Amino acid sequence: MTDMSGQAGRAEDMGAGGPPRRRSGPPGWSTYEALSELVDNSVKARGGGNVCIQVDLDYAAKSIRVSDDGTGMDSNELLGAVSAAAGPQREGPGAPGPNMGSACLFLGRAFSVSTSRAGSGLEHVAECYEQRRDGSGALRGQGGPLCASRKKGDASAHGTSILVSSLRVPLYAGQTTLFKRRLGERHCDYIREGQAKIRINSVECEPAPPPTADGSVGRFELETSSGRAAGWIGLLRRRPSAAAGGGMSLYRGDRLVEMRSRFGMRGRPGEARVVGRISLDRVPAGPRGAGFAEGSAEYLEAERAFMGHPAVRKALQGGGQAARAAGVDFEHYYDYLLGRRDDPAIVDRRVGRLASEALLASMPRLETEVDGRAVTIEYADAGGPPYEKHAADGGVRYVINRGSPVFGMAKNPLYVVALVGADLRASGAGGAAGGGAPALRKQHAAWASIVEGLARGRAPRAAKPEPAAAGYSLSENLTGLLSVLEDCYFDKFEFTGLSTLAPYTSNALASPVYSLYTERKHGEYLCDVIMDFCTGYVPLFNPDGRDIDMWRYASGDKRLVAVREYSAGELSGPVAPPAKAWMDLVREVRLHHMPYMEDDLASILDMLKSLRMLSLRDLDVIARRRKSGHARGLIEQVFAA
Repeated sequence: MTDMSGQAGRAEDMGAGGPPRRRSGPPGWSTYEALSELVDNSVKARGGGNVCIQVDLDYAAKSIRVSDDGTGMDSNELLGAVSAAAGPQREGPGAPGPNMGSACLFLGRAFSVSTSRAGSGLEHVAECYEQRRDGSGALRGQGGPLCASRKKGDASAHGTSILVSSLRVPLYAGQTTLFKRRLGERHCDYIREGQAKIRINSVECEPAPPPTADGSVGRFELETSSGRAAGWIGLLRRRPSAAAGGGMSLYRGDRLVEMRSRFGMRGRPGEARVVGRISLDRVPAGPRGAGFAEGSAEYLEAERAFMGHPAVRKALQGGGQAARAAGVDFEHYYDYLLGRRDDPAIVDRRVGRLASEALLASMPRLETEVDGRAVTIEYADAGGPPYEKHAADGGVRYVINRGSPVFGMAKNPLYVVALVGADLRASGAGGAAGGGAPALRKQHAAWASIVEGLARGRAPRAAKPEPAAAGYSLSENLTGLLSVLEDCYFDKFEFTGLSTLAPYTSNALASPVYSLYTERKHGEYLCDVIMDFCTGYVPLFNPDGRDIDMWRYASGDKRLVAVREYSAGELSGPVAPPAKAWMDLVREVRLHHMPYMEDDLASILDMLKSLRMLSLRDLDVIARRRKSGHARGLIEQVFAA
């Protein structure tokens, strides 16, 4: 995991006299993600054995404690672990993770760590407090960790205990259940193999295997010069958060060595949803026995063989697509086709190519009864007609040929599958053959009825936005991203702000931050799509100015895209018109502290006016916004500038 220690996280108002106080940690961290960093460290501290981890959420004292009986640390390792800017001083089993200090400071304003090794007569303790500014802006409080050592009663005792106090994250009813489930998913294999035991208050975490998409799991065997490697690979039903993670579990024999490994998938599209297991019994161990020797010839050969296996290629090609198919209520859809429901499931008229393939691949087999006769609907990857009908014992069996060219022409495969429903309604689950012209007319009428029903209930298509003024268009740096989103993202989105306005000011930053809006509750999914299908872009979900500054230097030559959520009514189309783009940029500066001054905004507005990009109506709307909402005061200053 990337060391984000000491970097800016979420802002908190500190009052007059100083800059806003920051939570240490990556942008977008949650309470669970910070807590899971501490649990991760405890799992790594199991060394070559097992570990018991106790997490205590104290609602009365408003504190969080994470304790383990792992290998522990010496004084130098402890100092490195709690220092905000320092990474671990040791590699191998039990080495502290680089995020321990930043995770603690995210959770609370003070924390203490006590740790000891087996056989040592000393226990090492560190205390850390966040520095704060007083009303005059001067820093007050401790500037670094206070470390000390003391004698312990039992020399054989070992492990680490972390106590976080003065919490700035909430503790509430239901967190124990939530964290139990999520940690059970995150450390499923360690718990299942008996290598880790995790308790939250009095509740023990049970292993929760990752939910895989139907039909996505495939097994493989690799033949290498050093021996055979075998395992399985599949797709999660939806893309996990960064804290949960997908990836392969690497085993040596029956012992889990590493979870969520990017083995054979580094930088491959769709890898985020890939999950599986592989046994690398013949690959040598790395330094100090921690993990595998990734630079060894055996490891590299196994990785190449893994990447070339058909089951692996299929999983990577399907990565990122299953989530769209999971949104279809197939049971409801089948009930409508069979005439059991009058209200059809809402089905889009057209979907993108990737979503269409995912829908077709995820259609479940159906066994049911219609008019007292058994009906089976199943799928085959064959050519020819879209479906075949066969007589079966006591009923009828339909085989839908997913390889039929008809599916390549349909805008949504569910419409083609609806042909089977039309046949069932027309024939009443009758025999295998048709029945002449009357039966065909009846079938066509049933087909027309289903199509009409599927078309009901959808909102009318939004009117196309007015054509943009000549010379105004999306930045050429984003045209590739627009093309991908049109094919892979199925909710509303809009490029705005500097996505279109960067060329109209000489004061723009050398590497502008583009802004992309989508509907509420869809922002994280949009970030997932960009990460899965686009290269050269770093999506940031709801960043502010300091987050932007941090990522500008960390992202290299990749373009930063700020993703934000707003109500669907505020999204006018894929590319915002000039007036809206400018007002959205004002909102970015006002609400999210983007690094632009009033002079920058005024320069952009003057350029738009001089190039006649704004109509009189646009200028009137901007003038009326001068004293309202998020723009209060800022547009007034722009006009004054």
